Formats: sequence, structure tokens, C-alpha cells
Amino acid sequence: KRRTIMFTLLVFAGYGSYAVVKLFGCIMMLTPSDEADTSGGFGARVG
Repeated sequence: KRRTIMFTLLVFAGYGSYAVVKLFGCIMMLTPSDEADTSGGFGARVG
């Protein structure tokens, strides 16, 4: 039963980090152009 819990946490962490990356990419795309210019490279790499 403990192994199943660890596997569930591992999968949840994987999906969670993926969702954070996608959400961060969307936020970078929605930021105004003056802010996007300063961190546009990182936003383009993520999004």
C-alpha cells in the first residue's frame, strides 16, 4: 500500500510541475510587451 502512495505522489508531482510550466508559459504570453521584452527569451523557451 505504501508503494502505491509513493507512485501516486510521483505522478502527481510530474503532472503538477508540467501544469506549472504550461501556466507560466501562458502568463508570459499574456504579459504586456514592455515586460515581455525583458524576459521574452525565457517565455519563448517555456511557451
